Amino acid sequence: MTAGTLLLTMGLWLAPGAGSGVPPLPKGGEVLEPTTPVHLGLLLKAAHPEVALAAQKAILDPKSPAYKRPVDAQALDLAMGQPPETVDRIKRWLRTAGLTTADLPSHMLVEANGTAAQVSRLLGVRLLKFPAKPPAIHWAEGKPRLPAWLVPLVAQVTGLDTR
Repeated sequence: MTAGTLLLTMGLWLAPGAGSGVPPLPKGGEVLEPTTPVHLGLLLKAAHPEVALAAQKAILDPKSPAYKRPVDAQALDLAMGQPPETVDRIKRWLRTAGLTTADLPSHMLVEANGTAAQVSRLLGVRLLKFPAKPPAIHWAEGKPRLPAWLVPLVAQVTGLDTR
C-alpha cells in the first residue's frame, strides 16, 4: 500500500482517476471575467510518507496499542508534511502574485484566494466558464505551470476545475 492510498483512505487526498463520474469538458468556452474570485489549493506531497505507512500499519495491527484507535490527523500532518519553511515559501510565492493565503495548521495543503486574472497569470492557464452555469463553475485550459522548485513538492492543484 502506498502513502497516497493511505491518504486517500483518510480522506486527505483525492487523486483524480478513471471512472470518477466527472462529465467531460465542453468544447470551447468563454473566458472567466478577470475579477471573478477563485479559490486555489496546492496539495503537497508528503515529505515523510513512511510516517503515514507506519501509522496505517499500527492502526491495522491487532497487536499494536494503536489498533483501531482514531488517528490524530493534525499530528500525522505535521509529522509527514512539508517543513514550515517550505510552506512559508509557497505562501510568499502566492502572495507575490497578489493572492491572499489562508493560515491553516496543515503542512500538506496551502490555500489561497485571488481573482481569475491573478490565478491565470500565476499558473499560465486560461480559466473558462461553463455555458449556463455560474462563474464559480469553471475549468482551466492548459496545464498549470509551477516554478521548478515547486514542481517536486506539489501533488495536485485544486480550484482550477470546479465541476
